Amino acid sequence: MTDRFVGPRRFFVYGIFLSRTGSAMAMLATSYVIYDQTQSVVATALIPACACLPAVLLLGAANSIAGRWNEAQVFVWAGTVIGALGVIPVVFSATGHLAPENLLLWLVALGIVSGLSAPAPSMVTRALAPPGEMPEFNARLGRARALGIVSGLILGGVIYDVIGPTWVFAFNAVSCVFPVLAVIPLVRLARIPRVHLNLRTAWAARKGQPGLRAVFAAAIALFLGGSFRVTLPALSQQVGSSASILSAMNVASVIGGLFIVVAVRRLHRRVPWGSVQRACVLTIVSGLVGLLFVTGFNNTTRLFAAALVIIVVIGYAQAIDTAVLASIVQLHAPQEARAAVLTWYHTVPMVVAPVGQLGVGVVADKVSLAAAYGCCALVLAFCLLLGRHLGIRTAIDRLNDSDTPPDVVVAPPDSP
Repeated sequence: MTDRFVGPRRFFVYGIFLSRTGSAMAMLATSYVIYDQTQSVVATALIPACACLPAVLLLGAANSIAGRWNEAQVFVWAGTVIGALGVIPVVFSATGHLAPENLLLWLVALGIVSGLSAPAPSMVTRALAPPGEMPEFNARLGRARALGIVSGLILGGVIYDVIGPTWVFAFNAVSCVFPVLAVIPLVRLARIPRVHLNLRTAWAARKGQPGLRAVFAAAIALFLGGSFRVTLPALSQQVGSSASILSAMNVASVIGGLFIVVAVRRLHRRVPWGSVQRACVLTIVSGLVGLLFVTGFNNTTRLFAAALVIIVVIGYAQAIDTAVLASIVQLHAPQEARAAVLTWYHTVPMVVAPVGQLGVGVVADKVSLAAAYGCCALVLAFCLLLGRHLGIRTAIDRLNDSDTPPDVVVAPPDSP
């Protein structure tokens, strides 16, 4: 049987690479401007809060949209609107109004559009994935994202230092069009949902599959561990004031994603996913403890080198964990509740990342960076111990790697 998605699939991967290059450039410039003008880690933590929290208020709307139009249609219109919104910071920069409050309002607008289209990217990914290769395809996309982010952070830091932020934001606006072009051929081919559950019923559907509940719990721990990234602007300032230093640290946090395809291929069907997820969390905890000690180095060269190595290790573990959990959710969400379940899953980082980063930012501002890393490690270690007590690893291990989700009993929602 001919695979009609070969062309769109390849173009989609390239499009993800280019769009992530642009968004990484824009986020680097945004975080640098906000921290440079405020000198506050909490202010930097408002970046994910403004970009993510609006989406939490739009869960019902996102689920309704997913039930009315197919995933390709939603993905195309959302990408188009995001590209149009990308022009706003270009205007801010060109007119001398690149202030923190203006950038945060821009992020709120992006968050609204992303929230309304929440399940579309995951559903498009599932539609494009080759049969039987969902983890591998997610790993390929993860590698494309990582390569794009690395390229964007390097280019963004250099362009910002040499010619300023205007062209950084301009590239971001243009880059949004490429994934959209890849998905347009799917608009007529993608299935329009016929059976659709509301969010409340879909949340109750987790009662029929303990493994799915375990994945959600593991995702919470994963994004709590990622909260340390909010401290990178402050950590980079301990080394020097150049945007290129922050660029290098951000590159270190995502460069591990370039190698997750190899890792996932070696692990797939050889090591239970629950064991992989637990090893990733242990690695992240160890890395955070390492950063705690690194902040005490007086020699900036040693501090910079040690921090880069540790951040690379943490980022690699997070990249593997992200690819594994995303694949499990996409494969095992029951068909009649898939859009709603993916909407809920998309909400996890929308809630956990801003809350975690705000908490880490407060500790970093009021106490120290070392205390922030220590608190983050303790919270993640507690999640690991709690997960062992609740049997999360065992529940994830029981999920198979087939493209056919197991039968799920959709339990009625609890009474209010």
